[in-house]
Amino acid sequence: MEKSDKKRILTRVLIVIAALTLLSCCFLGSTFAKYVTSAKGSGTVGIANWDVSVTAEDSWNYTFDNLSPDKDETGTHSTGWVKVASLRNEGEVNADVTITGSGDVTTSMVKLLESKKTEAEGSDLYNDCYSDTMLGNTFKIELASTATGTTLNPSFTLSKTNGRQDVYARVTWKTTTDAIDTWYGTYLESITVSFSFSAVQAEEVPAPPAQP
Repeated sequence: MEKSDKKRILTRVLIVIAALTLLSCCFLGSTFAKYVTSAKGSGTVGIANWDVSVTAEDSWNYTFDNLSPDKDETGTHSTGWVKVASLRNEGEVNADVTITGSGDVTTSMVKLLESKKTEAEGSDLYNDCYSDTMLGNTFKIELASTATGTTLNPSFTLSKTNGRQDVYARVTWKTTTDAIDTWYGTYLESITVSFSFSAVQAEEVPAPPAQP
């Protein structure tokens, strides 16, 4: 075979190979492509609002009536009920409220008459009367939810969305003996009543799923 004939045959073979290569690329580019679907989305989660407020009456300065013991030997006598605060929950979760300041009176809450302080400290009943135990047995600070004295637990839940609670307080003097009553009436000038309020989250929104 002549060299020129071999050259022509080789050229034709190369052309056929090139054509087959282009044809296979077309099949690979369309028939064997991956399926792909794309989409985008977004969501919004609202935050449960926390809005608990405590409005103090008289700028936290409360005025109680002067208090004396009951005129009977074993009676109990009290000041009138005084409104000390109004609590509001405008938020979207319940709140557990705790009020501190009610309960027994202690030495840190009482003040002796300055003009008779030395005399009081030298009296026979000083150690008995000027003690947390005796003061706690004699004087109590009570809470109520109404001006008529409806009992209020110092720990309670304030409902969400417009929950409301008014807080009233009074001081009570319980007679133990005439001598002790007389000592307090002679040497005690005043009792300072202080309150504090705390509110903490009481539920989750939404409620957690039940455990299996």
